[in-house]
Amino acid sequence: MALSLGLMFACQGAQATSPAGEVMSTAAPFEPEASCVSTNTCFKKRWIYYSSNMGAGLYEQDPYYVTLNNLITTAKDNGYNGIALSSSYLTLLGTPDNAHRYFVDNFTALAQKARDLGIELIPVSGNPEIPKYRHPELVEAIPVDRMSFTVNGAVAQADGTSLVKDGSFINGLGAWQLAEPVTRMKLDTTVGHPSASGETNSVKFISTAGVNGNNLGTARLWRQFGNLKPHTSYRVSFWMKTQNYKNKFTVMVYDPSGVNAIYRNFSSNAGMGWGTQSNGNWNDNPNTFTADQDWTRYDFDINTLNYDGFRLYMGTWGNTMETDGAAWIDDIDIREVGLPHTVRREQLSPKVTVTVTSDDGLIPYTEGRDYKVLPEKLSILSTGRIHNGDKLLVSSYQSGDNFSARYGTPASSCSQTFFDDQKAVFDGINNLFASSSFFIYYDEWRVMNWDPSCTDATAGAYLARTTTKMQDTVLQTNPNVNMYIWNDMFDPNLNALPKYFAVNGDLTDAWKGLKPNTTVMNWSTFSQRQSLKFFSDKDFRQMIALYYDDSSLASTRTWLTNLQTAEQADGVKGVDGFMYTTWNGNNADLKRVTDLIRTEFPRYWPTVTTTTPSTQ
Repeated sequence: MALSLGLMFACQGAQATSPAGEVMSTAAPFEPEASCVSTNTCFKKRWIYYSSNMGAGLYEQDPYYVTLNNLITTAKDNGYNGIALSSSYLTLLGTPDNAHRYFVDNFTALAQKARDLGIELIPVSGNPEIPKYRHPELVEAIPVDRMSFTVNGAVAQADGTSLVKDGSFINGLGAWQLAEPVTRMKLDTTVGHPSASGETNSVKFISTAGVNGNNLGTARLWRQFGNLKPHTSYRVSFWMKTQNYKNKFTVMVYDPSGVNAIYRNFSSNAGMGWGTQSNGNWNDNPNTFTADQDWTRYDFDINTLNYDGFRLYMGTWGNTMETDGAAWIDDIDIREVGLPHTVRREQLSPKVTVTVTSDDGLIPYTEGRDYKVLPEKLSILSTGRIHNGDKLLVSSYQSGDNFSARYGTPASSCSQTFFDDQKAVFDGINNLFASSSFFIYYDEWRVMNWDPSCTDATAGAYLARTTTKMQDTVLQTNPNVNMYIWNDMFDPNLNALPKYFAVNGDLTDAWKGLKPNTTVMNWSTFSQRQSLKFFSDKDFRQMIALYYDDSSLASTRTWLTNLQTAEQADGVKGVDGFMYTTWNGNNADLKRVTDLIRTEFPRYWPTVTTTTPSTQ
């Protein structure tokens, strides 16, 4: 293993002197000669995860600089020897914008401080969405197959068949289901979205202040839809009114079994999805509501994927309610939408493109001769072969944006451009860091393997190929780099499953794409023993990602207990570090975590033995 910056870490932990005059440091650096009581597991790497958006100001004018500067010192003082740094690495591709203009200056200063204190800065990057920033056409795109369009004058649009006949609740709930009791939700016959019929029905979600308990804050409206055509795009719309309602409200779409979510936007404040403007572009902001608002319309786009139906859920999930208040939902509609957020990749084979035929599929029409593609419609050219009233079948590809995230949707890895862009970013990182380590951020990859130009038999094969080629790309620049990667997308105990979100196919065996010397960063929150054993049995080194913003340290203690059991009962070996992992920037418990390990799990904390002269 190449020497890391962490080798320069001079220990600041408590020391004890043996009768022979040996100094036993309990905060040893990551060195080959460091040892633990445990012969299979030894925390030689003790990292902190930190995410920053550095570069808006120079040095102390940048709050991220200040935080990281302090964190380097805190890491040194509390026995850590590495900081896994996720930051604004796209700025290395060209002239930085104003928000990142001082990124290189700030990082250079911090890297010098880290070197002086013996703290390794480990770059975290390689996210699968990186290539789409220079090549937005590479975004994962989901097929829309043979949708029926009708020509009306010079325009052809989808027939727009609606799946819902009772979305206004005029005649009661109909096929809609209330998943929770009337104390939390009910049919309200006194409040409704104003309509020509004058109806006043809606579904009311009731919030009661002080409610706290197992799922007592949960209230869900849902409905099953079946007998649909796979690969069909729909726009879901609804109206919402609130009165002192401060609970989170979420929309989700599941597969017909109700097990696998195929639409759930995890972007910040995007629990209600992301809507579309009248011009076919995405809204600037996600669907959000205020605590007190009049009736407001929302929409979001979905796709049946490989399924013949889906389940729609709307409501709140949780254990608490914030205030006394209410929200009302009315006029739900789910309607076919044609050419939504169309993606085209004409340079690949087969192409990601738009095809138009007659309604019997026998006559293929030609773009530029018969029609022009516009957002959500076709412009019919007067010189072409398509006429008013004609029925058409239109196939296209729908952007995967917003199925799980607005900006984190991955790019397709089926073209060399994906890896060229990743290499360009890593080259910049390598020049800046001169680090012996690189942490590839493949995590919760929820849309994958829809590009027809790929030849992978399964989603697992797709991810395995992508991972191997990504690692090869990194090694082209730095042949000696030590690579780390999250466990979840390769772990059958987590996300490497036959069905996972909007992934096309089975993710089983994705782990086969990992190079043997990859270190797996294991963040399992359940099945921890099984997960540790899975990778240990395949001779992968591992680190465990603990803390996860649990200030009680209960989850950290559980992780360490399960690690100890896995080592002693399951034969797990090769866990050589941990990472204090916070997603909220909460570094207040760094010392408490190291103290917990040293006092309750001392077998994993390394010591370095050096001989000093005995005193007389």
